[in-house]
Amino acid sequence: MATVQLDAQELAVTAWFVESAVVSLKEYLEEEGEEADSEEGMESAMRVRDLSLLEEVRAALQGGPGQTEGAALELTPEQLERLGRLADDAAALCRGERPRPEMQEMPLPPDAGALAHTLEGLRDRLRAHPQHPEPDA
Repeated sequence: MATVQLDAQELAVTAWFVESAVVSLKEYLEEEGEEADSEEGMESAMRVRDLSLLEEVRAALQGGPGQTEGAALELTPEQLERLGRLADDAAALCRGERPRPEMQEMPLPPDAGALAHTLEGLRDRLRAHPQHPEPDA
């Protein structure tokens, strides 16, 4: 397990985006399921796996929100990698970009523009973690 220390702001922002991503991904999978064909099966399976990882990260965050000084998260390397991708997606959303189709409907907090820097810093720390999986070549 990888230990990642989040300060109070990172914890609050991460919890908000993880929850939003779980809801958006569930809605996307429901809509996709109604229109899916066999070619989209593999892509759907990957999104289901992403959803599972995000739900695991959400469970790891359960003790964290509301803490004034942050928290240490215990994550598997796979969860660490997925949280890093979410931080990257969330930072892009905060800059007004839409990184993935399943994130198209993800709502943004009112102060989204100010959060991009926090999310980029978190993403970079997650990617630099010694237990973060190597990117596929």
